[in-house]
Amino acid sequence: MQITPLTRKNVAIRNWRGTVGEHAAQRHEREERLFWGSRGEIMPVPTGRFEKRIVRTVSVEVRPDAEGMPEERALTENVSPHGARVLMGRQWRPGQHVLVISPSEGVWSPAQVAYCEHLPEKRFAVGLELSVRVDLWAKSY
Repeated sequence: MQITPLTRKNVAIRNWRGTVGEHAAQRHEREERLFWGSRGEIMPVPTGRFEKRIVRTVSVEVRPDAEGMPEERALTENVSPHGARVLMGRQWRPGQHVLVISPSEGVWSPAQVAYCEHLPEKRFAVGLELSVRVDLWAKSY
């Protein structure tokens, strides 16, 4: 049997291995509680959306921050005070900064593209996360 000398490096490695296993076990237990709940029932998985969206068609203008890219007029599919799903004719890059304007609704807000989903017939569903809360276009709340 070989005895490993107690050096700082060896002690640090043993401590690290112990905590890695411990954290993984704690994480697994937490995930089990989230999925199964405290009484064993299946819990709903969070979607990442914090606000209820309402189906509402609003005409918007989306203007990219980048120069040389044309603005695009589009219609929303659904809206919330902090976001909208917009049907558009071209692909947008997630993380891209844009300006969303809807004169008829009194909306003018910087936004960021959250996702861009390819739809049939060369259309795209674009999720926009607004920088400011807009209660005007979510009147049904």
